[in-house]
Amino acid sequence: MMLNLALAVAVVLVSCVPPCAGQSVFINEVHYDNKCVDVGEFVEIAGLAGTNLAGWTVKLYNGRDGQVYDTIELDEVLPDQLNGFGVRAFKGVGLQNGPDGLALVNSHGDVEQFVSYGGRSFEALDGPAEGMTSTAIRVSESGTTPVGQSLQLIGIGREASDFMWAGPADESPGRVNVGQSFGEVDILEKKIYDIQGSGRKSTLEGMRVETTRIVTSLARDGFYMQDPEGDGRSETSDGIFVFLDGFLEGLEVGDEVRLRARVQEDVRSSGDLSRTQLLPAGQPEVVSMGNDLPKPVVMGRPPSDKIDPDGIDFYEKLEGLSRRGSQNPLRRDLGVVDGGREATFINSIGGITISDGDFNPEHMQIDDGISRLGDKLGDMIGVLSYDYGNYEVLPAEAPSVITPSTFQPKLTTTLRGTADALTVATVNVLNLDPSDRSQLTKFGRVIAYSLQAPDIIGLQEVQDNSGSIDDGTVSADETLKALVEAIAEARGPRYGWREIDPLNDQDGGQDGGNIRVAFLLNPDRVTFVDRGRAGPEDSTDVVRRGGTIQLTLSPGRIDPTNDAFQKSRKPLAGEFRFKGETVFVIVNHFISRLGSCALFGSVQPLCISGQKKRDAQAAVNADFVKRILAADPHAKIVVLGDFNDYDETFSTSSLRMLTDIGLINLTTDQLEPPERFTTIFSAEAIRKL
Repeated sequence: MMLNLALAVAVVLVSCVPPCAGQSVFINEVHYDNKCVDVGEFVEIAGLAGTNLAGWTVKLYNGRDGQVYDTIELDEVLPDQLNGFGVRAFKGVGLQNGPDGLALVNSHGDVEQFVSYGGRSFEALDGPAEGMTSTAIRVSESGTTPVGQSLQLIGIGREASDFMWAGPADESPGRVNVGQSFGEVDILEKKIYDIQGSGRKSTLEGMRVETTRIVTSLARDGFYMQDPEGDGRSETSDGIFVFLDGFLEGLEVGDEVRLRARVQEDVRSSGDLSRTQLLPAGQPEVVSMGNDLPKPVVMGRPPSDKIDPDGIDFYEKLEGLSRRGSQNPLRRDLGVVDGGREATFINSIGGITISDGDFNPEHMQIDDGISRLGDKLGDMIGVLSYDYGNYEVLPAEAPSVITPSTFQPKLTTTLRGTADALTVATVNVLNLDPSDRSQLTKFGRVIAYSLQAPDIIGLQEVQDNSGSIDDGTVSADETLKALVEAIAEARGPRYGWREIDPLNDQDGGQDGGNIRVAFLLNPDRVTFVDRGRAGPEDSTDVVRRGGTIQLTLSPGRIDPTNDAFQKSRKPLAGEFRFKGETVFVIVNHFISRLGSCALFGSVQPLCISGQKKRDAQAAVNADFVKRILAADPHAKIVVLGDFNDYDETFSTSSLRMLTDIGLINLTTDQLEPPERFTTIFSAEAIRKL
C-alpha cells in the first residue's frame, strides 16, 4: 500500500509539470503582413527558461470560417536570456493577413493561448481551440507596414496578461523585445484620478494598478467606472474606461468593483488621440451592488475657437466622467454643447459654421442616432468618451427634444434661365456609371427639377462605361447617355455633352473607374464651339484670331501633363455661345482631402491632406484665366467644380489665387458668413466649394 501511494503521488507530480510550465509560455511577437510581397513571417514564443517546446504547436486559424488552415511545429528549449525567461522565433511562411488567429497548443493538446490579429475576435469552429473565442490583438500590421517590423509585447511581467501589444515596430525575432522585461510586477494601489492625471496621457501608462470604484455605464467591450468622491481638482478626471474583450455577464450599473489592471493609452486609429483605459488581469471583483451613482459633473461651456490646446484640454479633463450638459444637435449623431451660445457662427438651419482658425470645439458626437438636424435637446446625462476622432457623450437614456427642428430642406432653386440670363451649375455625380440605376434616377430629378435644368452643367466623378471594373475601359459615352436619358425621363431637356477620355488609371478616384469632369449643355439654349480633337495629354490654349479670342482646343484640357494633376482629375475648358457672346467655362475636380487629420486628433496644428497639390491646381487655373483676361479684359469666364477647399476667406485656401485675379466667388459675394456652407461634415457646416 505504501508503494502504491508513493507511486500515485509521483504520477500526480510528474503530470503537473507541463501544464504548470505552460502557464508562463505565450506568444510574444508576430509578423504577418508588410508592403509589397510578405516576407519573413514568424511567430515568437516566450516563457520560463528550460521549457521544452517539443510537441508544442501553433495552430493557424482562418478568421472567416473559424477553421485551422495550417500548423507551425515547435521544438527547442527556451533559453535563459533575462531573469529566467527566454524567447524562440519560428518561421510562419504563409501566415494570412487577418483577421486570423493563433492558438498556442502544448504537448498535451491543451490550448495555452488563443489570440487573433487584424482587428477582431472570432470563435474557433474546429481543432484544439474549438468553441473558444480569440483575444484580439489591438494593434495591427497592414499592406503599408515596412519590411522588418512586427507586433510585439512590451512591459514587465511573467505572464502574457502582464504585457501589452505594441507596434508595428522594428522586429526582434529570437531576442527579448525592446521595452520588455521579465520579472515580478509591482502593483500600485491608485485612485482613478491618480491614474488619469492632469495631462493628456497617464504617467502610469504600462504599470499595474489596483483600484476600486462604482460602475457608471456598460459598453459592448467593457464598462466605465468613477470615483464618487474624487480629488476636487478640475484638471483631473475621476472616471475611466475598463476594457474587456467581450461583455462581462452579470455586471450592473451601480456595482462597486475592485480590479487589478494595466494602464493603457488606447489609440483606435492612426492620428487619433489616446483614451486612458484599464486592461484587467482576470475578472473584476464585485464588492457591493446597488450603490448610488456619482453625481454627474456639469460640463460647462467649452472654448469657442481653438481646438488645440483649449478644446482638447477641456474635454480631456472630463474623460470617462458621468456628466451633464445641454446639446444643440446638428445632425443625427453630432451636436453643439450648451446650445452654441459662444459659437462664432450659428447658421439659419441650427448648425454651426466653421471660419478661418475656428473649427468649433463646441461640437461633440452624441451616440444616440435619433435626433434631427436642428433639434434642440434638453440636459443630457451620460459618460464622456472619445472615438472616431471626436469626443462623444454616451447618453444614459435617449435625450429629450425640447425644441424640434423646423428645418425643411430647399428642394428646388428659384433661379431659371431667361432670354437674357444664362444659368450654370456644378454637380458631383458621385462615381456615376451606367449600372447605377438609382443614382441615375436621383441625379436626373436633381438636374431637371431641383436645379431647374441649368443651361450649362459642369460634372465631376463621371466614371467610364464599366464603372469600377478595372478592364481597361476609358470611354464614358454610355454613362453620359444614361444620365441624359434620366434627365429627359424627369421631364428635363435632352442635353448634349462634351468630355475627354483620360488615360487608363491616371486620374485618381476609385480604382478602375477612370473618373473625369464633363460638360452637359442644353442645345436649345446654348451652343458649344467644337474646335480641334483633343486627346488626354493635349493642352488647350488661348489665341486671338480675326479680332476675337478663342480656345485652340474646345473642349480641351488645361496643362494635363503638369505634375499638379498627377493621379488627379484634369481641368476641362469649353467655349460656349449664348446670345451671340462667348462664355468660357472651366470645370474642375481638385484633389481630395482624404487622409486629413481628425480635428480632435493627435496631429496638431491640423494637417489638411493634399493642400499643396490643390494650391498648384488652383495656380494652373489662375494662370489660364489670366491669359484669357490679357487677351480680352472683358471676357466672360466661369470657373466651377468640386474644389475640395474652403473659401478664400480662409488663410489656407487655394481659391485665393482665383479671387486675387478678379474672379468673384458667388458664395462669399451673395451670402452672409454663417450661411456660406455647401455640406455638413463631422458635425460642422463646411464652407467647402
